[in-house]
Amino acid sequence: MAFRDNKELCSNKYIITALLFFVQSIVLAQINMYGNWKIDKILGLGDFQEYSIVRQDDKNPWGNVLTLHLDGTFLCGNTAPCGNDVFRNVSGNFIKIDDSHIRFIVKSKSSSSYNKVNDSELNLNKDLGIFYIYEDSNLIRLIPSNGNLQEDKDKRFSVLGISR
Repeated sequence: MAFRDNKELCSNKYIITALLFFVQSIVLAQINMYGNWKIDKILGLGDFQEYSIVRQDDKNPWGNVLTLHLDGTFLCGNTAPCGNDVFRNVSGNFIKIDDSHIRFIVKSKSSSSYNKVNDSELNLNKDLGIFYIYEDSNLIRLIPSNGNLQEDKDKRFSVLGISR
């Protein structure tokens, strides 16, 4: 009897260990969107349909930057080593709908430059819509979406010229 209980205890340990590894692999597969990113275009400026982001490198902090805060707010703008540039900032809220979708709502836009009057627009509440989060080799693409994951996957393959 004691041998059988010990054998059951060992098999339970294996099951629990396997389950923990499975859960950990699911968690690691999710993309951590929070933090600082380099972005190809500033969110909400212009009529852009898609954005590309990569983790910001501490060695080169200049260029267009997107920061996603844990409290659901974002700040997107440009940085430069020189103060003679025009600096544009867009801020607002974002909602991580699920592991594959994110929505951005612009609350304010501003621009400033050396010896120029600051230009600001506040209380905008401009919904940029839902974006499909697609991990593409070394970058993440934010592609406009209707929120349907299967349609997003199909659209991704059609854009790449792959038939399924």
